[in-house]
Parts: sequence; structure tokens; C-alpha cells
Amino acid sequence: RMAMAFAPLSLMMPLRIKDKDVVRKSYPNYWVDLEHLGFNIETLEI
Repeated sequence: RMAMAFAPLSLMMPLRIKDKDVVRKSYPNYWVDLEHLGFNIETLEI
């Protein structure tokens, strides 16, 4: 849920979340829904 709480901040500055699956249990379509709202979501392999 912390990752989801930072979404508004990402409108002002770039953010990096190390594990995109942290939202899977509470909101499985979170990243897809953010993209539909106009957020730029990139997946980086580290």
C-alpha cells in the first residue's frame, strides 16, 4: 500500500519502486490502471 500512496508524488518527481509486485494482493491491476490514467510506468530489470 505504501507504493500506491506515493503515486501522487510521482506526478512531481520520478520514483522507483524496487518490487512492482508489492501491490499484487491488494490491487492486482494497479499498474495497468495507473497507465490508463496517464502515468508513465516503466519496468526495469536490475
